[in-house]
Amino acid sequence: MILFIYIVALLVGLLSGLTGVGGVLLIPALTEFAAMDAYMATGTALSSFILPSLLASWLFLRRGALDWETALPLALGGFLFGYLGAWLKAFVSGNFIIVLLAALVVLAGCNALKTPKPGKLNIATAPRAIRRLFLFCLGAFVGIIGGLAGCGGAILSVPVMLFCGFSPLPSIGASVFFAVPSGISSSIGNMQLGYIAYSMLPALILLQIGGMYTGIRLASRVPADLLRKVVALVCMGTGLFLAANPLVLLFTAQA
Repeated sequence: MILFIYIVALLVGLLSGLTGVGGVLLIPALTEFAAMDAYMATGTALSSFILPSLLASWLFLRRGALDWETALPLALGGFLFGYLGAWLKAFVSGNFIIVLLAALVVLAGCNALKTPKPGKLNIATAPRAIRRLFLFCLGAFVGIIGGLAGCGGAILSVPVMLFCGFSPLPSIGASVFFAVPSGISSSIGNMQLGYIAYSMLPALILLQIGGMYTGIRLASRVPADLLRKVVALVCMGTGLFLAANPLVLLFTAQA
């Protein structure tokens, strides 16, 4: 079972490098095959994303796709509020976390099916103060949800930024960088609550880095539309599978 988790970690890195989607798939693998509860799985997964996201941020920076004017306010909001999201886990049920995560995974799948298009609400060209305030508030919201559900943040931040007029590549680059400070902030809370399986972190991190590096190198050789559809189906299937048991328990209890 542990071997399967490591295979999933490698796949997560590969999919993240190829498409930007994949990190959320690690959590169901930890809950199903490492006998972790939702608290431990989300905390461990979120901590394992930090170094791979740092590598991806460096690669985005080398390609000129990391705009600090966009990334820093977003990351600051995530850093300040990711800690709060991690602590909120102590006050909600594990089933609620799983259902929330499942909804985010399905959302990621639905979003992956669509070709990214900038929206009509153009905050990207608003005055600098308004733009920075918007990005900070978005980072704070995504940081809370990410700390609670154990996801990196791009699932929520990229679609919102595109809808609000930001260009696709800077949106993705900023969201990848966002996962570093917000992940650190959330991990501090998870450390204090004891929600990190430290023994698994080194292997998870190394496998994700290896998969991500390979994925980034392969990205230009694989049809983007095909990848987007495959990842979308995997995410939606995983989300539905993840939500099935908590929802059955919920309806059974109500009956």
